[in-house]
Formats: sequence, structure tokens, C-alpha cells
Amino acid sequence: LILPFSSRSLEELRTALAKELDVSECGLIHDFFGLHVDQDVEKGTLTIDAKKQLQGLFNQLPMLNRLHGAKTPSCKNLQVPDGPKTPMETYIETHFRKIVGSLTFPATTCRPDLSYETNRAARKQAAPDREAVARLTHLVRYVKDHIGTRLRYTKSGGTHDYLNQLPTCSTWVGKSPEPESIPTSGTIGLVDANHAPSHEESRKSTSGFVFYHHGNPVSWKSKLQPITACS
Repeated sequence: LILPFSSRSLEELRTALAKELDVSECGLIHDFFGLHVDQDVEKGTLTIDAKKQLQGLFNQLPMLNRLHGAKTPSCKNLQVPDGPKTPMETYIETHFRKIVGSLTFPATTCRPDLSYETNRAARKQAAPDREAVARLTHLVRYVKDHIGTRLRYTKSGGTHDYLNQLPTCSTWVGKSPEPESIPTSGTIGLVDANHAPSHEESRKSTSGFVFYHHGNPVSWKSKLQPITACS
């Protein structure tokens, strides 16, 4: 996989490799580690999605297909069930680690909208409680409804399209930024924390950041802070 800075650097690399090795080119990349990549050289666009990998999760755990879809990855007023566990609740609890593992790679490569809830679920893998199972269930419902969502890069900046499609893509830091507020040139980073919400047992804050280069998201993360702030 070659990512040149310019056409000239690509030609120089081709020439150097051809002198030492028997090289054959496969053209533009279409699939890479389970990600689907679609490029339009004329329009200057590149899109990445993890639909194939996410669909594999539903194929391997067919009972997940019974879930209804959801509009957002997080549920503000989550209802934790009482009484005996339902078959779906038991099923997701049993496969908790597998589901989280299947969501982690998309969340870190092309689905920033999954970052917060996937990170939160990962902290409960050893012993998921009913709230963790309910949150993961809601996230799976969201993934089912948005399985083909793509991260789009353009020469002029593709962030606006992505934020308009997913107004909650920054749920891990609170309120999403307005698309028009993100510059489409240069590099900019957005950072925030939720200041130890009452639903966090440890009373630790969750930090989140996303960096854009020419309007395109290139790095993002959601993480629970390691210490408890006193003020």
C-alpha cells in the first residue's frame, strides 16, 4: 500500500522499486483490513466504510437481527430492565466481548460515531452488568440502522457532509459542533470532557478529541480519565 505525497514522489518510488524488485501494481485500493475504500480520482473524493465487517457480526450472531434500529449511538434516558433477564439480554451478555471486539476496529478507523459507546462498553467486558448490556444493545441497534455509514474525504473537506448525516458523531464530548464552524483549511482539533457525570460510578471524567485536516477527520478518541478530579 503506497500513499504518496505527489505524483512525482510516486513515480520516483516506482522507478526505485522496479530496479530492485519484480513489481506488479494492483491499481487503486478497494479493500484494506476489512474496510471498503472507494476512490474517485476525478472528483477528488475517498470514502471508507466497515459495512462488510459489521455485517459479519450480524451474520455470526443472527439473533441480533431481531433488534429494531436506533437513530443515535447513545441513549440519554436509558431504561435498565428489572426482573428476569430476557433471552436477548442473556444473548448479548453471553457474546458481550465478541460484540465489543467487532465494533472496536470500525470505531477507531472510520466510525467516530461509535467511539464513545464502544469505549464505554470495553470497560465492562470482564463482568458486564445490566446497564452495560442495555447500552451495548442500544449501540447494536444503532449500528444495524447505520451499518453502511461512510467516512468521506474530499480535497475541499468532507466533514460537513458527515456531521450533517450524523449530528451525534461527537456524542463522546457532548454537543456536536456545527458543521459550518469547522474550517476547511489547515488543521484543527476539538477537545472536551464531560466533567464527571453522576452516572459514572468512579466519578471520573471522559475526555474526547477529534482532529480535522482541511475539514476531514483524521484522528479521534474517547477515553475515561485515569484520575478523579477534585474540582
